[in-house]
Amino acid sequence: MTSLRAAAIVFVVSLAAYCFMLGDAPLAGTEGHRALTAHQMVQSGHWLLPRLYGQLYLKKPPLAYWMIALSETIFGRANEWVWRFPSAFFSAVLAAALCLFSDNWFGRPAGIVAGFANLALVATWAQNRSADIDAMNSAAAVLAACGLIHLQAGPVKHRALTIILTGLAVGAALMIKGPEGMTVIGGAIFAPWIVQRKWNWVSLVPLAIGLCCFGAYAAAAYHQIRAEHLPLDLSGFAEAEQKATPSVSRLLWMVMLTPTLFVFALPVSLVIPFAWNDRRPRARCLLYCVALAVIFAFCSGMTNPRYAYVILPMLCPLVGAVMSEEQARKWVPAAAAMAVAGMIPFAIFNNRQLERKSGHDAGEIMRDYVSRGTTVVCGVTLWDQPEIFYYGHVNVEYGLEHATGGDWLVLKGQENNLYAGAAGRDYGKPIVLWAGPDKDICLIRKKRSADGNARGSSRP
Repeated sequence: MTSLRAAAIVFVVSLAAYCFMLGDAPLAGTEGHRALTAHQMVQSGHWLLPRLYGQLYLKKPPLAYWMIALSETIFGRANEWVWRFPSAFFSAVLAAALCLFSDNWFGRPAGIVAGFANLALVATWAQNRSADIDAMNSAAAVLAACGLIHLQAGPVKHRALTIILTGLAVGAALMIKGPEGMTVIGGAIFAPWIVQRKWNWVSLVPLAIGLCCFGAYAAAAYHQIRAEHLPLDLSGFAEAEQKATPSVSRLLWMVMLTPTLFVFALPVSLVIPFAWNDRRPRARCLLYCVALAVIFAFCSGMTNPRYAYVILPMLCPLVGAVMSEEQARKWVPAAAAMAVAGMIPFAIFNNRQLERKSGHDAGEIMRDYVSRGTTVVCGVTLWDQPEIFYYGHVNVEYGLEHATGGDWLVLKGQENNLYAGAAGRDYGKPIVLWAGPDKDICLIRKKRSADGNARGSSRP
């Protein structure tokens, strides 16, 4: 079997597994932030600056939004399957790329083993089936890391092309989730230096290309923001500052990150002790890359294991490296069959979880009271669960304090308390869209005066 045929098999099987029941559940969690921002790019035709219901939304760089918007443009329709497809597609691309890298580094049996080892990373299945940014970030960052190891730890054909493609992968990682993927990319920069005891300056060229890509977008976005006199969205920096705030509980979670990742990566992580005795330079580089990436994640204050899933695919080539051809013949069909079969109950369970967390039902309740296309005024609900408005089929005006239109208000948490005193005077009885501890989302309507106009201001 040729390496390209093996990669094609890995890609098709992985894509088929990830696409099973892909669009059966409504948007949930942060899916709405990504999918609806991309959807509104397609609707407005403005792709440079991400906007969520008209509000500048720069919490994350725009490349993931562009990929989701491109998917919607290609398929010619907007739904959950279309918005989730880029994650499934790039996860399958990553599996095929790992197959090709491993085939080049350790021989042909290693390639197909590594590709299906990526499919065996059960912890990443949810992100590989979501309309979010994590799967695309993992694909870009791991491809960049493999390219850096490939350039520094052995003979390379087509060096110039490899440098350019690796640089574009670094830029893609920065343009998807900022510095989040730099843990594994940083590990791939320094691991060959530790293994070979010498510094290879070629690693800085792809890094420079990636930084230039990100810098070019940042300059264009800043110029457009200034031209439109828009307020800067610094929510991404605020989120990073919040995550970096030290505390005892945070330190404990940081310490638990490494063993948690090892458990979540089972059975693939079992390769680590077996690969330790492999003296081949690229195998050693992969091991040191994983170790350094975990150290960088700890030093950055990372506590959520999901943010470190970008590290896990780097273990897959090691599975191929330690497995003999005879073992591969037995392991590959069994692993592929188990992974595909396991995806069926996982997809059913995951879809039920998404249904439970989604604002879909809240949107349906809203449709019972608010006419299609009506403008509603909201506050924090826009940033917490924007999918409510999509499923409610309404337009959105953000800002309770300065709202100028709309008879309906959508309130969440403390906002309900602020408006409670005015409920009997200018507003009707709250309609609960979403019930939760101290986080009820309610819909209220301005009362009408004798002349039929809305009474009272939008702010009590």
